[in-house]
Amino acid sequence: MEHKKIPADEALNRLVEGNKRFISNQVVNQAPDPDLRKKLAEEGQDPYGIVLTCIDSRVDPTMIFDVKEGDLFTPQSIGNTADDNEIQAVWYAVHACNIRLVLVLSHSSCGAVGHAMKGEKIGQSIDGVVDAIQPAVDTASTEGDHYKNVIVENAKLVAKKFADHPDFKDLIESGELKVVPAYYHLESGEIELLT
Repeated sequence: MEHKKIPADEALNRLVEGNKRFISNQVVNQAPDPDLRKKLAEEGQDPYGIVLTCIDSRVDPTMIFDVKEGDLFTPQSIGNTADDNEIQAVWYAVHACNIRLVLVLSHSSCGAVGHAMKGEKIGQSIDGVVDAIQPAVDTASTEGDHYKNVIVENAKLVAKKFADHPDFKDLIESGELKVVPAYYHLESGEIELLT
């Protein structure tokens, strides 16, 4: 299958418009579509974006952005961090499917960030995630909502990790690929793009 290349700005606009429909309870892509499922099975996938998000059960990119099945790659990790597994997943999606947008989606009330802020070591498997979030704890502003500031800073640092990675740096610098950090407000359903 030859994958269409949708520019990053167009892909981002689709996600923003889908989020507006989600917030206003006017979703159009949430009903099961057996014809689409069959087409995807027979002809393959052709997603136009990647949303790297937390494993939190309240954060479902397909719902939040009101997209169809097969529109997004949605790798998930604790605290929307990016270790080798997530970097490899994003690399595959970018190169195999001509994807030009990576959205690093953080969210309010992130438990992993809360553990990192307290310096809690809660088990061997998660301690590496807490350590990965620590730079955000160290650099986030303490003015205003410190918890949100750390969550936002973590998303920005993960986006920067992709921007600095040799497998993505040239694509990003040439404008072929955009990596955008964002913040999901659990209470309202709204996505806030971060700059």
